[in-house]
Amino acid sequence: MLDKPRHAVDGSRIPSAVRKRFSVALAFDDGYLDHYQIAELLYGRGVRATFFLITGMKYWNNKPLLTHQPQLIRNMRKMKHEIASHTHSHPNLQCITREQVGHELRSSKQYLENLLNEPVEGFAYPYGKYDRRICRTASDYYGYARTAGEPQNPNLYEVPIRSPGSSLRACSLEMTKDMLRSEGFAIILLHATNTRSVRVWIEYMKMFRVHFATVSEIVDAYFVRRNGLTESG
Repeated sequence: MLDKPRHAVDGSRIPSAVRKRFSVALAFDDGYLDHYQIAELLYGRGVRATFFLITGMKYWNNKPLLTHQPQLIRNMRKMKHEIASHTHSHPNLQCITREQVGHELRSSKQYLENLLNEPVEGFAYPYGKYDRRICRTASDYYGYARTAGEPQNPNLYEVPIRSPGSSLRACSLEMTKDMLRSEGFAIILLHATNTRSVRVWIEYMKMFRVHFATVSEIVDAYFVRRNGLTESG
């Protein structure tokens, strides 16, 4: 099991609120240009999120991507959002060679790190498709890799999420409460590209008095708890 991160996890670096119960990370995939407005909305409400970006294309699903205006990606990072990778061209990684997988992961990481002038440790598998071979390649480049579902044996390269979609009705109140009670934290993938849906979700989560964190913080907190580490590492 790939449960060892590339970087050392120091519990003292994890915000104290994340070490407490009810921490939620909001994740957004693909890096649509519309996500910039969502980033601004979240910033105005004191909420940080994680955006997983396709870096080698200008459009996806016939929608413009943030790569049209790279400065916006820098601005999102200045808002304290986490910027992470979603490959170079969004292929099904199970359908390409190992060398091609390496190129997809390496090129995306290099693009973002050159743009932001800082390490990029997060990655999300396109379509949620991966296998052990792909997990091992991801571990060569990233500190964690996020799925699009709930694997049987979660680890640093099979990080699970909940995906309710953009509709509030798609994720019941009881499911969310049970999720937070059982784990103390959750990563929720929102497919919304409009601010109204996101605003509804923020107000919904605030009913539970949750702390909003980045996916990296949630992953580090999970690793610390799972391995019985102290807050000082």
